[in-house]
Amino acid sequence: MHADHFQGNEGRSLQIQTSTILIASDIHIREANEDKVQCLLAALQQIDPAVTKTFVFLGDIFDFCFGDSPYFQNKFNAIGAAVSRLTTRGVEVLFLHGNHEFFLPKLGWEGVTWISSRDHVLTTSTGERVALTHGDFLLAPWHYRVYMGCVRSTLSRLIARQLPQEKFDAACLGLAAKSRKNGAYKEVPHRRLLEAATRWIAQKGCTVGIMGHYHLPYDYTKDGCRILCLPAWDTPNLLAYDGTHWGRISL
Repeated sequence: MHADHFQGNEGRSLQIQTSTILIASDIHIREANEDKVQCLLAALQQIDPAVTKTFVFLGDIFDFCFGDSPYFQNKFNAIGAAVSRLTTRGVEVLFLHGNHEFFLPKLGWEGVTWISSRDHVLTTSTGERVALTHGDFLLAPWHYRVYMGCVRSTLSRLIARQLPQEKFDAACLGLAAKSRKNGAYKEVPHRRLLEAATRWIAQKGCTVGIMGHYHLPYDYTKDGCRILCLPAWDTPNLLAYDGTHWGRISL
């Protein structure tokens, strides 16, 4: 793995107020009153809808969320209200599922475009095609794909609705914390991942591909395909596009 896989940003420091596209990923919100939530809400308030046209949530915004539940709908209501207000001001909000999130459209956030497929193509004001994905399926083995298909099934949704929701939430948050403690992201096969991402970008007919999931600040170009990856919110951040350049914003 070379250092230049993580270089980029072209020395540019972008700002929320001058960015046409803003992207957040892997915030991993556990409780609605934590500092990361306040940071996100403050960032949303800084957006100028005359400039910013699209805000993308790239998945794992929550450390766990089962959208088809009044418990979770109430727990994250303040975030939903702030996001919906952004859409009423004319900003397009796209929300892709991460692997910690399930049945999110059931949250009922008005104005949000929920992307249920594994990826999505966004076209910038200059006509550049940008591929978006949370990223967990880029190197996913067959058993992970089967597992995710099962837990996202109608049967799983119906079973989950019958569980005591507060205990369900606590158990899933505990599993998420244990996964991070065990170093789930420490052994990333960088070369294979970047090669898979390059193929995915090319297959989508794009020149830029953006992902989260791996919590690594990739900025790598190969065969005309630029790969950008967002780190987690251990340090709150956004990826931004100002109409010409991509860059990162530290919040």
